[in-house]
Amino acid sequence: MHAQLERYRQEHQDSYPDLLDFDAQLTTSSDSSGATAPIGTPEFPYGPYVQRIPTNPFTGVNDVGDGPVGSSDWYYDESSGELLANDSLANQDY
Repeated sequence: MHAQLERYRQEHQDSYPDLLDFDAQLTTSSDSSGATAPIGTPEFPYGPYVQRIPTNPFTGVNDVGDGPVGSSDWYYDESSGELLANDSLANQDY
């Protein structure tokens, strides 16, 4: 995931995916501004970067958020591209 987030950043004006559009921006096609469209749309040459957001192995779900530990399965910081397990402090290094 980290490599795909960096690839996205390189192709999107040095910006990581937006938290609100995280799933769509990684699993569909996009243009350099981050707008998304169905895979294969000619005007949207970038992506997809992953088939789906991975499941957190500790929770069995793939919810992405930016709240405190336990508020989502993955913690994501759109300013740095940091993606961490968010189910417990012990698993954040996953």
